[in-house]
Amino acid sequence: MYNLTADPTEHHDVAKTHPHVVRDLLTRIAKHQERMIAPNVAAEVEAGNPNGHGGVFATGWCAALPRKTEIESADDGWNVIVEGW
Repeated sequence: MYNLTADPTEHHDVAKTHPHVVRDLLTRIAKHQERMIAPNVAAEVEAGNPNGHGGVFATGWCAALPRKTEIESADDGWNVIVEGW
């Protein structure tokens, strides 16, 4: 963990001197991980090959299919759109 204002080149890790911040960040990460949905990853298909799109990955050749969308109120007062399967 770095103080980017005082150490923009990230040479001095301040995690050991601020364990309460590390704990808070780990708690936040755990909450987000609980809400994550499994990726909808299928077998590779030729239509998605970058060679068919000028050598770059392109969107629009397939459709994402979330099964439901909900708006949940987050602990911090923000509304979060959650797409589930």
